[in-house]
Amino acid sequence: MAQPRLAKSPLEVQRAHDLLVGMMMAAVARGLMTPDDPDMQILIATASVLCWLLGHDYNQSFGDRLEGLEKILREHGMALTDTGQLQLKETVQ
Repeated sequence: MAQPRLAKSPLEVQRAHDLLVGMMMAAVARGLMTPDDPDMQILIATASVLCWLLGHDYNQSFGDRLEGLEKILREHGMALTDTGQLQLKETVQ
């Protein structure tokens, strides 16, 4: 299977990460948001995905969630194949 091509370069992903995290820090510092605000939670989750893509060791929350989801799927007889398809284990070759 061919490797998937990313739509964005690593530099663009890093830039998006830095802008997002900077915006989050500024919003908290200026009292516009708190870490508990629902909108901030969305931003935090988004930053976690970018950290996972960039391989940041200090933020593995998305990777941990993904691993937990895959474990739950396996426990229910499902598997995520390399093609990105979700299949019942019995049908996975």
